[in-house]
Amino acid sequence: MKIGKTLRYLRTAKDISQIELAGALGVTPSYLSLVEHGRREPSLCFLKRASQHFRMPLPFFLIQDTPLGKWKPGQQRLIREIRHNLLQFIVSSEGTSKAARKAEGLDEERGRPRRRA
Repeated sequence: MKIGKTLRYLRTAKDISQIELAGALGVTPSYLSLVEHGRREPSLCFLKRASQHFRMPLPFFLIQDTPLGKWKPGQQRLIREIRHNLLQFIVSSEGTSKAARKAEGLDEERGRPRRRA
């Protein structure tokens, strides 16, 4: 998952509009949109503000953007597990929207994986 996609996921999970988040982070809505769509790489200062706003550790954004190809298989497995656990934490946190749960493939009420028919 890229940094922009992670940011969009967090924003939609908390039911925040692009305009609201852009204002809170001190950027324009168009800049935020460019970051979310992967057309701009966010600055470290921007990521710090985003991590403070969402109360997420800064490495969260970076681990989601880590390419796996350069790592050994055991390390790749660890990175995948960290990514999964961080996303599960977000989805299970208070205030997560139904849309975010659905996007993650979780049962809307319980936060557990949906059964496939």
